[in-house]
Amino acid sequence: MPEPERGGTVPARAGPPGPDPYDGRLDLDALDAPVDLDVIGTDPAGPLLGERIARILERSGVAPFVRRHRRTLVVGSVTTVLALGLLGSWWFARPVPLSAAPLLLVKTSGPDSTQVRVRPTGRGLADLTLDVAVASAERPGVTVVLVSLTGPGLSRVAGGAASPVGTANGDTETRVSAVLDCASPSGSADALRADPSGFGVEVRRTAPAGEVRVDTVPLVGAQRLALVVRQTCLQAVADRELRTTSLTATPLAGVAAADLAVTVHDAGTGPWPELRVSMLGQPWVVNIGRATDLAPGGTTTLRARLWLQDCADPSAALAGGLQVRTSFAAVDTVPYSTDNAGNTFRLPVDAAARKQVTDAFAGVCSSAVPAATVTVADVHGGATGTTAGTVDLTLTVHAEGAALMEVDAGGPTAGGELTPLDAPVHLDHGTGVLHATWTLPVCADLLAAGVPRFGIALVSFDANGGERRPYLMPVRGEALRVALVRLCGEAARGLVP
Repeated sequence: MPEPERGGTVPARAGPPGPDPYDGRLDLDALDAPVDLDVIGTDPAGPLLGERIARILERSGVAPFVRRHRRTLVVGSVTTVLALGLLGSWWFARPVPLSAAPLLLVKTSGPDSTQVRVRPTGRGLADLTLDVAVASAERPGVTVVLVSLTGPGLSRVAGGAASPVGTANGDTETRVSAVLDCASPSGSADALRADPSGFGVEVRRTAPAGEVRVDTVPLVGAQRLALVVRQTCLQAVADRELRTTSLTATPLAGVAAADLAVTVHDAGTGPWPELRVSMLGQPWVVNIGRATDLAPGGTTTLRARLWLQDCADPSAALAGGLQVRTSFAAVDTVPYSTDNAGNTFRLPVDAAARKQVTDAFAGVCSSAVPAATVTVADVHGGATGTTAGTVDLTLTVHAEGAALMEVDAGGPTAGGELTPLDAPVHLDHGTGVLHATWTLPVCADLLAAGVPRFGIALVSFDANGGERRPYLMPVRGEALRVALVRLCGEAARGLVP
């Protein structure tokens, strides 16, 4: 019998049919039989899955129906897809009511020294502006506008411009305003009891469909705002109700100091509890009296000791008024607690009172004002991000009638750090040499502050012993002028007298 070709079939043998050699079992007797590798494991005569499905669709009548109505079915499918797309677009763009509460976070922004601005407008009123940062989670299309600050003593600015903010993620820097009322009794009382938790921002939200909601959002970080509100209104009430009727300066023997007795009258309708001279911002004025309550229409005396700082201007410490403390604000109800800007104000000191202070030190400040002239100014440090440079100074000092000059160690000031290298300086016939080093601030700060002065005390020897006379000694000289022009340009030439 001829050998079958590859891909052919094996002739059937006579006798009963044997087992299928491809039923998944291994038949050792059939190993010699030729094997068709192209069809192993499959049934060449069996229909494929796709063919089975096609037969089922044909027998059920679905396939003929689709062939007869193909165009109608295509149009219907496209129409359905378009309808679903339009429905989805409408669903996402449909008018949705605004949320019951604004999805906003409003917090103060910027450094404390500049974030709050107050501009008095007269009659006890002031325009107040605050820098804020706003983070919004409102949905796209919602317009958000900051209308006004709210809180103790504050009201909306009449005709003021609102501040729109973006609704995208991230902070929006803007400003919001209000009117500070220190004129009416109710407005003043509220402002003097201002607490950071009582401040907020009035917000107007407008949806794309036209819905408008106005709500108040709490203000985060309002500590500085509350302090400024209390301080501004406390000073306004003090200016309106308190009067300084007299000031007496009594010099102390043996020291450069004088005791002050200041008589204060309350011309208002409210009391001023725990009134005394403050320690805030007055390093040369010390309280020496007990705190006292000042009743409406009453009078009290405040006592302090003034230490002489500069014989050239003995009353310089009182130039801006006498700093006074009270417990009038609710934030300061504990007597002798720490003074702060929210519980202190200034009583004005007129020219006649300041003359009394100057006369009280006439016996101490009897010599001529000392002078310091720069003879050598060596620039040895360059500019950095915090300084315009460093200058080594050699000064010739003149102080008539003095034998010794004590020099303060100095320290950081707005005009830089002026550090003496000689202390004390011995004077021969009123003349001596002082060496110092000066680290300048950046040029912009130097032009605003000017050249710092040395704090000195002159000591003269006579039959009664040594007598100390304090001064703030200015610095001058062409050598210093040349050094400043080299470091900061021609704008610095006028800083040196």
